[in-house]
This record gives sequence, structure tokens and C-alpha cells, in this order.
Amino acid sequence: DWMHSNALDYNPELDQIMISVPTFHEIWIIDHSTTTQQASGSTGGNAGRGGDLLYRWGNPAAYDRGTEEDQTLFYQHDVHWVDDFVDNTHPYYGQIAVFNNRVGADFSTVNIWRSSWDMYKGDYLMDEGVFLPNSFNLSLTHPTPQEMYSTGLSSFQQLPNGNFLICTGRFGYSFELTPDSEVVWEYKTPLLGGQPVSQGDTLEINNNLTFRITRYPLDFAGFSGQTLDPQGYIELNPDSTYCSVVLSNSEIQDDFKLNVFPNPTSGSMTIEWEKPGMTYFVIYDLLGRRVKAFTGMGGRKFCDFSMLDPGMYLLEIEGQAIEKIILQK
Repeated sequence: DWMHSNALDYNPELDQIMISVPTFHEIWIIDHSTTTQQASGSTGGNAGRGGDLLYRWGNPAAYDRGTEEDQTLFYQHDVHWVDDFVDNTHPYYGQIAVFNNRVGADFSTVNIWRSSWDMYKGDYLMDEGVFLPNSFNLSLTHPTPQEMYSTGLSSFQQLPNGNFLICTGRFGYSFELTPDSEVVWEYKTPLLGGQPVSQGDTLEINNNLTFRITRYPLDFAGFSGQTLDPQGYIELNPDSTYCSVVLSNSEIQDDFKLNVFPNPTSGSMTIEWEKPGMTYFVIYDLLGRRVKAFTGMGGRKFCDFSMLDPGMYLLEIEGQAIEKIILQK
């Protein structure tokens, strides 16, 4: 399986398909607009090149245009354009993202780069026969790099809040990472060969293989008509110490018409709502601990949260609706 492919993505704006080919340590892009006959040759389609590669990146030595020192991808997984569940205001929208598995002997990275697509020329730009760019726009790893190492599997998702969702596949270890490489939360898949294990059991490499983790927004079309209530624990003998205090992320009711900004914030935040009378607010940390309570009237409240530690919090309104807020310093 010398041309083994482990990821495929489609870009409707470009009408192009991207393929991850880890044995070449490259990603390839081809034209989706061709007919079957055109794809078998080198003419036709939007790009006029049939089934030929429009772009290849990660290892110039694979097409005799570089050395090992020029290689940037190392048995990569989950290659995709940044366009799922984020809009065009996201700082990396339209760029290419990847989990870069074998960058080091004991650590992996996640990376983002902007391809050299020239919309006016309708082609990918090169420099001396090498596809551009020469480097990444983003390169991140875990604060303890060895905690994020997987020779295969794994995934990397860009979140609307600016953070990143990462799965280290061979260890079943998933976590959310800030742009400053701070871990927001982490989770270990509690399975051994697909069967539940007790919470706290030690799992070795390949015991709990996890191919990918994905965050879906509440308005994801696939959730329509589905019941999303929790269905119990996955692990055996769960420690539920904090489960009774962690809050659910219930939707804001229509009569609140809530607007919280700026979010994320460095300390100051304005809350606007459309509900008559006095309104009661409580802020909880992610363990469900109450850290601040206050009231507001008139549909608008200026708040100073600078006394709180940086992180994610939950804003409860009238004891029944939750809004996530992020404090950055």
C-alpha cells in the first residue's frame, strides 16, 4: 500500500480535492471538476490539467526538488482546509491544517499553512520548481511535548473560539489547546480494545486507539430531531465527585436575547439582554464552583472580571440558561 491515503477533503469554493499521502510525507491537491476521461489524462477541467497534481507540499524530495532538510510533513494525518464550523473571520480560515505525527522522535505537532493558490492565475505558485510556502504559519505542540506523540491516527480541529481540539490517537488522549499552548481540558478514551475500563486504570499505547475527535455545534444539521441528553458513563466505576456540580450548557431562551461582548475578554465585559425587571447572574468555573454573583437591571450591565484567573467560565442567567465566557490576560 505504497500510496496509502489517510485523509481526504473537498473545497467547494475551489472545486478541488486534497489527499493526505503519508508514505510520501505530502499532501496532494487535484481538480474535482474533471470528467472521468479528463482525469485519466493531463488536459481538461477548471485547471486545464486533467488528473495531474495541481499542488503537492510537505516533502520536495519526493519530486526531486529538495533534500531531507526541506521536509516539513512527517507521516501526517487529518489534512483539511480550515472551513468546518468556523466562518471567514477565523484567523486561519481557508488555510490548510494537519496533525504532523512524526516530526520528532518522541513528539508530534499540529500545523497550519496557507497554500500558494493564486486566484487570478488559477494556479499554485512555485519558486524554482518547489511549491510554496517554505514554512508554516502555525506550529504548536503540548506544553509537555512527549504528551502529544502518536506515530499514526490523530486529528486537529480549529475551534470558533480560537482554540484547537487535538487527538493523540495511539494514546486515546484528547485535549483543547489555546494559541499559547495552554491546556483547557483533557480526556482519555476509557476503552481497552473497545471495551470499557474502570476510571483511573492505566492504559498503554494502542490500548485505546482513537482515530479522531470532532466538536459539532449545537445547530449541526445532523442533530435535528435527535435527543442529545447524556446516556450515562462510558467508563466503569466512575468517580462522579464533580459530576453533580458541573453545569450543563443549556441554550439561552429566546426571551433573554443575550449578547455578551467582548468574548473572549481581557477583563471587562458588557452583558445585554431583553428581559424586564431585575436579572440574577452567577459565574461558575468548569468544576461548577461558584466564583461570582451579581444582579442587573435595564437590560445592560458592565462587568469587571479582572479579579478572576484566565480561563473558561460559565455565566448562568436566572438559574436556567448558560453562556460560555473566556477570560484572557
